[in-house]
Amino acid sequence: MLEWQTDVGAYSLAGLIAPVSMASTPNISGLATPRLALHGWLDNAASMAGLLTALNAIHPAPSLALDFPGHGLSHHTAPQHHAPFVDYLDAVLAVLDAQNWPQVDLIGHSMGGFLTQRAIEGNAHIKKASLISSVPPWGLLPSTLEPVVENMGDPLGKMIAMQAAEGKPAYVNPDNISADVQVIGGARDRIIPAEVLSAT
Repeated sequence: MLEWQTDVGAYSLAGLIAPVSMASTPNISGLATPRLALHGWLDNAASMAGLLTALNAIHPAPSLALDFPGHGLSHHTAPQHHAPFVDYLDAVLAVLDAQNWPQVDLIGHSMGGFLTQRAIEGNAHIKKASLISSVPPWGLLPSTLEPVVENMGDPLGKMIAMQAAEGKPAYVNPDNISADVQVIGGARDRIIPAEVLSAT
């Protein structure tokens, strides 16, 4: 993986680009749909490097892994910004605009999955979305909330789960999603266990 950087307004975003990727030439014959990988909370683009390398070995495509503002090699946002998740979503949309890909697949892990869901709502340019260890876009069923809330260690996760318990929309409206969505969970995942995903 190679380092990648772009300026977005008052700050720079960075991340990693897969060597097979030719981000400035997205429509090369024989390449799959470009992909953008989004890491989880307090992580960075390097956590997505192995996955993108493996995917490119099977289906070569322009592939970027983004460092969210304040993570990895990306700069912090401007001092007047006080809503990190809004800033993170703005960063995702800025990267998609900068790449000018006609279509893109998003891969999001944990918080990256949350942001993937926000990005795909009403966005016809996103062809596929893979959510890894993330709540499905249609939310959680009330019967599955207790184990999720019990195992959530971070305040954001608890807030989202509690909003779902109160019937408030914590995620996106699936009627506004045109992308194919794949939800991936692990048998030993304590935050979003496999039985929660299958019940939802």
